[in-house]
Amino acid sequence: PVGGLDLSARILARNAPPKLGVGISVVCRTSGGHMRGNMEGIAVQPDGYTLLAWGSGLYTDELLVRNAPYTHNDVEPVCGYSNDPEVLVVSREFGRDAELENSDQLLDHVRANPGKVTIAMGGNWTAHDLFRLRIENQAGIKFNRMPFLGGRLALAAVANGNSNVANCFAAAFFGLPKAMRDNILPLDVAADMQLPLMQVIPSVAEPRPPASVQALLALKTA
Repeated sequence: PVGGLDLSARILARNAPPKLGVGISVVCRTSGGHMRGNMEGIAVQPDGYTLLAWGSGLYTDELLVRNAPYTHNDVEPVCGYSNDPEVLVVSREFGRDAELENSDQLLDHVRANPGKVTIAMGGNWTAHDLFRLRIENQAGIKFNRMPFLGGRLALAAVANGNSNVANCFAAAFFGLPKAMRDNILPLDVAADMQLPLMQVIPSVAEPRPPASVQALLALKTA
């Protein structure tokens, strides 16, 4: 609930009825990350009225989960409706203490303190965790990972000072109450262009990304 996929589905449901002529009811299935929702949506008999909102997990599960209960071949894509890239954030207190103003400085700090900087993310081996792994491998650094049951909880850990860093979907960040966002410093959005809602967050592609954050450009998540 209130994660990036949930929020994007509700935005779609709010704006689609004038074009469809019918309303959309959003049913959020929790536990097991996205797997329970994917399994339930795929199991529904095709009736022309039931849709499954899915993200990158539908592809990564078949690569990462032994005997995965589904593959991407079990769905028929209808449309892409959300570009929800990853955002890299730090707690304002940590950013102030470590004198961080951008993600390049963060990676330098982590490199100088291997395994000491905590990063919160929404679940083990999700798109968020793979994002973290790609950054570590390409930048030659090591975070102390803290998996949570969803991006909102990961962001709450940063806002409350229980984790130094988090990566999450942009929708989850903007879905936070202002009081929580005020305790979080966004460093980069993993997009190759500046998205209108994200003018407050620098894009790693503007004007030219530092070499140590090139990895972010390859990890846009829809």
